Amino acid sequence: MRGVGASDICRHLRHLGYPTGWGSDENWFGQLFFISELDANDVFAYFKEHMPDTGWFLIMEQQTKQSFLVYEKDNRVAILNISRNKRGSKATMAVGPRAGLN
Repeated sequence: MRGVGASDICRHLRHLGYPTGWGSDENWFGQLFFISELDANDVFAYFKEHMPDTGWFLIMEQQTKQSFLVYEKDNRVAILNISRNKRGSKATMAVGPRAGLN
């Protein structure tokens, strides 16, 4: 994530081809894995500050050795799991439909 922000990542994802029915742009779901040279606290702070810039609303946060940020946007939920590793940090972002919509 060195020098790459959430908006850069999203811009790159928009250029991927998705089969019909997989969602696109505002409706995609799945998991993304990141490895960063940044400290886990810096990654946590970055996402906490910048996720609202793209319309995500923070609904829960926990900052410990393994940190979590949980966001909601429209009918989707995003869970960020951020932890330390030997050379910085690693993060998983899982995005899926909010429960109880059917």
